[in-house]
Amino acid sequence: MNWRGWRCWFRTHDYAYQEVGLDPKHPEASAGALRFFAEQFDGNRIGMNRCRRCGGTDGRGPVLPDGSGGTITGEEYVERRLRRDMDKVARMVEDQHGGEEVRINVPSLSPEPIPIREALSTYADLRIAADRLGGLPQSVNCWSCKQKIEVGANRGRRIACPACGTVQAMPS
Repeated sequence: MNWRGWRCWFRTHDYAYQEVGLDPKHPEASAGALRFFAEQFDGNRIGMNRCRRCGGTDGRGPVLPDGSGGTITGEEYVERRLRRDMDKVARMVEDQHGGEEVRINVPSLSPEPIPIREALSTYADLRIAADRLGGLPQSVNCWSCKQKIEVGANRGRRIACPACGTVQAMPS
Protein backbone atom coordinates (compact mmCIF):
# COMPACT_ATOMS: atom_id res chain seq x y z
CA MET A 1 0.00 0.00 0.00
CA ASN A 2 1.25 3.49 -0.82
CA TRP A 3 1.28 5.15 2.59
CA ARG A 4 2.17 8.54 1.16
CA GLY A 5 -0.86 8.38 -1.14
CA TRP A 6 -3.01 7.13 1.73
CA ARG A 7 -2.16 10.22 3.79
CA CYS A 8 -3.30 12.52 0.96
CA TRP A 9 -6.54 10.61 0.59
CA PHE A 10 -7.62 11.72 4.07
CA ARG A 11 -6.18 15.23 3.93
CA THR A 12 -6.03 17.89 1.28
CA HIS A 13 -3.08 17.78 -1.07
CA ASP A 14 -0.21 20.15 -0.42
CA TYR A 15 0.70 21.30 -3.95
CA ALA A 16 3.94 23.10 -4.74
CA TYR A 17 5.42 24.32 -8.02
CA GLN A 18 8.17 22.08 -9.39
CA GLU A 19 10.10 22.95 -12.56
CA VAL A 20 10.15 20.41 -15.36
CA GLY A 21 13.60 18.89 -15.81
CA LEU A 22 15.43 17.21 -18.65
CA ASP A 23 14.36 13.81 -19.93
CA PRO A 24 17.27 11.41 -19.24
CA LYS A 25 16.53 9.42 -22.42
CA HIS A 26 16.45 12.48 -24.71
CA PRO A 27 18.32 15.34 -23.00
CA GLU A 28 19.00 17.38 -26.16
CA ALA A 29 15.39 17.30 -27.33
CA SER A 30 14.00 18.12 -23.91
CA ALA A 31 16.50 20.97 -23.46
CA GLY A 32 15.39 22.40 -26.80
CA ALA A 33 11.72 22.11 -25.81
CA LEU A 34 12.39 23.83 -22.47
CA ARG A 35 14.24 26.67 -24.25
CA PHE A 36 11.34 27.05 -26.70
CA PHE A 37 8.76 27.25 -23.90
CA ALA A 38 10.92 29.72 -21.97
CA GLU A 39 11.05 31.95 -25.07
CA GLN A 40 7.25 31.74 -25.49
CA PHE A 41 6.61 32.67 -21.86
CA ASP A 42 9.08 35.58 -21.49
CA GLY A 43 11.84 33.51 -19.86
CA ASN A 44 9.60 31.76 -17.32
CA ARG A 45 10.22 28.03 -16.97
CA ILE A 46 7.30 25.65 -17.12
CA GLY A 47 6.60 23.23 -14.33
CA MET A 48 3.91 21.20 -12.61
CA ASN A 49 2.03 21.56 -9.35
CA ARG A 50 2.96 18.42 -7.41
CA CYS A 51 1.76 17.28 -4.01
CA ARG A 52 4.58 17.28 -1.46
CA ARG A 53 3.16 14.17 0.20
CA CYS A 54 2.13 11.80 -2.58
CA GLY A 55 3.78 13.30 -5.68
CA GLY A 56 0.50 13.54 -7.62
CA THR A 57 -0.26 16.49 -9.87
CA ASP A 58 -3.23 18.84 -9.58
CA GLY A 59 -4.56 18.11 -13.09
CA ARG A 60 -4.02 21.62 -14.47
CA GLY A 61 -1.15 20.47 -16.68
CA PRO A 62 1.97 22.58 -17.25
CA VAL A 63 1.98 25.81 -15.23
CA LEU A 64 4.15 28.91 -14.85
CA PRO A 65 5.05 30.94 -11.76
CA ASP A 66 2.85 34.04 -11.62
CA GLY A 67 5.30 36.22 -9.70
CA SER A 68 3.30 36.32 -6.47
CA GLY A 69 4.05 32.84 -5.16
CA GLY A 70 1.31 31.05 -7.11
CA THR A 71 1.06 29.43 -10.51
CA ILE A 72 -1.02 30.03 -13.63
CA THR A 73 -1.67 27.98 -16.75
CA GLY A 74 -0.25 28.92 -20.13
CA GLU A 75 -3.65 30.21 -21.30
CA GLU A 76 -3.96 32.50 -18.27
CA TYR A 77 -0.42 33.77 -18.90
CA VAL A 78 -1.23 34.59 -22.54
CA GLU A 79 -4.41 36.40 -21.45
CA ARG A 80 -2.47 38.48 -18.91
CA ARG A 81 0.18 39.29 -21.51
CA LEU A 82 -2.51 40.44 -24.00
CA ARG A 83 -4.08 42.73 -21.38
CA ARG A 84 -0.64 44.07 -20.41
CA ASP A 85 0.21 44.74 -24.07
CA MET A 86 -3.11 46.55 -24.65
CA ASP A 87 -2.39 48.73 -21.62
CA LYS A 88 1.09 49.45 -23.00
CA VAL A 89 -0.43 50.54 -26.35
CA ALA A 90 -2.88 52.84 -24.56
CA ARG A 91 -0.02 54.41 -22.55
CA MET A 92 2.03 54.97 -25.72
CA VAL A 93 -0.90 56.70 -27.46
CA GLU A 94 -1.57 58.88 -24.41
CA ASP A 95 2.13 59.79 -24.16
CA GLN A 96 2.11 60.89 -27.81
CA HIS A 97 -0.83 63.21 -27.02
CA GLY A 98 0.80 64.89 -24.05
CA GLY A 99 -0.45 62.50 -21.34
CA GLU A 100 -4.10 63.46 -21.73
CA GLU A 101 -6.94 60.97 -22.13
CA VAL A 102 -7.46 60.04 -25.78
CA ARG A 103 -10.99 59.32 -26.95
CA ILE A 104 -11.84 57.39 -30.10
CA ASN A 105 -15.09 56.80 -31.95
CA VAL A 106 -16.17 53.16 -31.95
CA PRO A 107 -19.78 53.06 -33.18
CA SER A 108 -20.26 49.39 -32.28
CA LEU A 109 -19.47 50.12 -28.59
CA SER A 110 -20.94 53.56 -28.01
CA PRO A 111 -22.54 56.39 -30.01
CA GLU A 112 -20.10 58.95 -28.56
CA PRO A 113 -16.28 58.71 -28.37
CA ILE A 114 -14.89 56.51 -25.57
CA PRO A 115 -11.45 56.45 -23.89
CA ILE A 116 -8.91 54.41 -25.79
CA ARG A 117 -8.12 52.38 -22.64
CA GLU A 118 -11.76 51.26 -22.45
CA ALA A 119 -11.81 50.37 -26.17
CA LEU A 120 -8.60 48.33 -25.94
CA SER A 121 -9.81 46.61 -22.78
CA THR A 122 -13.04 45.63 -24.53
CA TYR A 123 -11.02 44.41 -27.51
CA ALA A 124 -8.89 42.23 -25.22
CA ASP A 125 -12.01 40.80 -23.54
CA LEU A 126 -13.58 39.99 -26.91
CA ARG A 127 -10.36 38.46 -28.24
CA ILE A 128 -10.01 36.21 -25.18
CA ALA A 129 -13.65 35.14 -25.42
CA ALA A 130 -13.27 34.37 -29.13
CA ASP A 131 -10.14 32.29 -28.46
CA ARG A 132 -11.95 30.31 -25.77
CA LEU A 133 -14.95 29.65 -28.01
CA GLY A 134 -12.78 28.78 -30.99
CA GLY A 135 -11.43 25.67 -29.28
CA LEU A 136 -14.83 24.32 -28.25
CA PRO A 137 -16.75 21.92 -30.49
CA GLN A 138 -19.69 23.34 -32.45
CA SER A 139 -21.34 19.93 -32.84
CA VAL A 140 -21.01 16.51 -31.21
CA ASN A 141 -22.03 13.01 -32.20
CA CYS A 142 -24.78 11.24 -30.24
CA TRP A 143 -23.16 8.45 -28.28
CA SER A 144 -25.98 6.07 -29.21
CA CYS A 145 -26.90 6.66 -32.87
CA LYS A 146 -23.89 8.83 -33.97
CA GLN A 147 -26.22 11.58 -35.28
CA LYS A 148 -24.60 15.06 -35.29
CA ILE A 149 -26.08 17.38 -32.64
CA GLU A 150 -25.46 21.14 -32.77
CA VAL A 151 -24.22 22.42 -29.41
CA GLY A 152 -25.04 26.14 -29.82
CA ALA A 153 -27.24 27.47 -27.00
CA ASN A 154 -27.37 24.02 -25.35
CA ARG A 155 -23.77 24.29 -24.16
CA GLY A 156 -23.45 22.74 -20.69
CA ARG A 157 -27.00 21.33 -20.66
CA ARG A 158 -28.47 17.85 -20.89
CA ILE A 159 -30.55 17.44 -24.05
CA ALA A 160 -32.24 14.63 -25.95
CA CYS A 161 -30.88 13.58 -29.33
CA PRO A 162 -33.33 14.71 -32.05
CA ALA A 163 -32.92 11.41 -33.93
CA CYS A 164 -33.10 8.72 -31.23
CA GLY A 165 -34.13 10.61 -28.06
CA THR A 166 -31.12 9.55 -25.97
CA VAL A 167 -30.43 12.13 -23.25
CA GLN A 168 -26.81 13.27 -23.03
CA ALA A 169 -24.76 16.14 -21.69
CA MET A 170 -23.43 18.80 -24.04
CA PRO A 171 -19.88 20.09 -23.55
CA SER A 172 -19.56 23.26 -21.48
